[in-house]
Parts: sequence; C-alpha cells; structure tokens
Amino acid sequence: MITSDVRRAGLFAALCLGAVLASTPAHAETDEQRAISLFDKGRKLARDGRCADAIAPLLESIRYAEGVGPLLNLGNCYETLGKAASAHRWFMRAQEVAAARDDLVRRREATQRAQAVEKDISTLVVHVPPPMRSPRVEVRVDGEVLPRDRWGAPTPVDPGAHRIEVIAPPDATRTASVTVGDKGDRVEWSAGESSPAGASTPEPARAPAAALAPVPEANREARGADVGSGSPTQRTLGLVTGGVGLGGLAAGAIFGVISISAHSSVVGACPSYPVCSSKDRVALDDMNGRAETTGTISTIGVVAGAILLAGGAALFFTAPPTRAER
Repeated sequence: MITSDVRRAGLFAALCLGAVLASTPAHAETDEQRAISLFDKGRKLARDGRCADAIAPLLESIRYAEGVGPLLNLGNCYETLGKAASAHRWFMRAQEVAAARDDLVRRREATQRAQAVEKDISTLVVHVPPPMRSPRVEVRVDGEVLPRDRWGAPTPVDPGAHRIEVIAPPDATRTASVTVGDKGDRVEWSAGESSPAGASTPEPARAPAAALAPVPEANREARGADVGSGSPTQRTLGLVTGGVGLGGLAAGAIFGVISISAHSSVVGACPSYPVCSSKDRVALDDMNGRAETTGTISTIGVVAGAILLAGGAALFFTAPPTRAER
C-alpha cells in the first residue's frame, strides 16, 4: 500500500519547509543582534562614568553594524576623555550616517556636537623640506601613513605623545616623538630637524593655532557596514538561488497535494487495495502509479527546494554587512 509512503512524503515536505522558513529570520538578525548587544554594553559603561572601558565595545558594535547611536556615544566618550580630535571624527561620521538615513534630529545633534569640540582640537604639522620630497619618501604618524597632501598642513590629533617616522630609502629611518597639548594646541615639526633612529630629537617648535584641516580618512578601520545590504553580486545570487528554492518547494507542495488526492481516490474506490476486483484493478493500478510518481516528484522538489533556499539565505545574509539603523 502507498498510505505510509505518501503520508511520510507530505510530512517530510512540511517539516523541511517549516524548518527553513523558521531558521532564516534568526540568521538574518545575527549580526544586528550582536551589534545591539555590544552597543547596550558600551552605553551602560558610558552612563556609569567608565568611558575608557566603553570605547572597545562601541567600536566592536559598529564593526558589525554601523549605527548613529554608537557613533554619537563614541564621540561623547572621546570628548569626555579630552580627545577632541577623535570626538570630532566620530561626531562627523554620525552626521554622515544620520544624513544618509534622513534622521534629521540626530543629524542636527551630531553637527552641533562636532562644532562644539572644534575649538579644542589640537593639531600637528609635519614639514618635509623640498630636498627630501622624493617619491620614495614616506611619512608616518603613530604608524599611519600621512598623505603627501597633508605635509605642511595642520592635522588634527589627540593630546599626548606622537611618534613620527620619515622613511627615505636607502637612508636610515628618521624618528621623533613630539608631545601635543590639549585645548587647541599646535605643534610644528620639521623632518630636516629629526635624527636617525636612536638619537636624541630636538624640542619641536610651537606656533599659534591655525585653521583646522579636514580629518584624514586613513583611520576609519572601525567603520563597519550595513546589515542587509552587503556585496550586491553575492546578495543577488542569494536572492536568485532562494527564489529557485522557493519555486522547488512550491512545486513539491503541489505535487504532494496531487499525490495525496490520487491516493485518496484509490482508497475511496477500494479500501482494501491492492486486493480489489479484477475489473477495477487496472484503473486503480494506474491511479496508484500516478500517486507514487507525483509523491516522488514532491519529495525531490521539497528536498531540492529546501537546499536551494537555505543556500540562498546563506549567500544573502553572509554578504559583507553594511550600516544598520540603531
């Protein structure tokens, strides 16, 4: 008899479809949930007056999903710690993200906070004399390459000691350590005055504060991207694969209904099938064959559809994340 086979096929189809559809939303929310959890942790630390400890979870949060809330909290913590340049950088980034999302209220807040700390931003000016400006020369500040268009221009930095390296092959690397004060201090340093590594470095000259240059883009390693809109190619492939999978599930369900219907007709005509009268046996065998065939097609369609749908979901939700609204 086909009763148990058909019922098992139908039950298997329903379970596969339910499992795939139930698991997909959970996977979609994974990065967002991590970002929110880290954001809540960082915000709580900040509210408890522990801004130095709050920065790490806030930075980790925006690696998973960049939100206006974590960016504003980062700016606030850096401002609290007296690091106006970093505070200004994150407030400006919060302004950009809020503007992209038409969040006018938090865009205005971020703009006002950025403007409030501008007067306290200290700057470092690295001068490279013309004789040293060959294409092979590279200047680094705290390990980050200083773009050539920033040579001789004020670059916002946080108060404290900063290491400067001038790499000019085949000569030895010149290094120096300069200390920049807070509240709008400005320090100027010339590569022509630096000494080879290991030698003493002259005290840097100081000059009055000047107009601020834009914050360089080089140190945005923690910028993150938005959950749900990563790599377009991978996401498109995921949508196509998932769509084919849904089609397979739908076809499997249709053939499952046909199979069950055919089986019901067989049982209705002969409850004791395959023990039936000879005159009905040929028609019933044909109907039973259709039930078995459509049942097999249903099982194949559901299994293949479930696999394709799961694969499409994996492609879609593992694409590089982008900024999420928080």
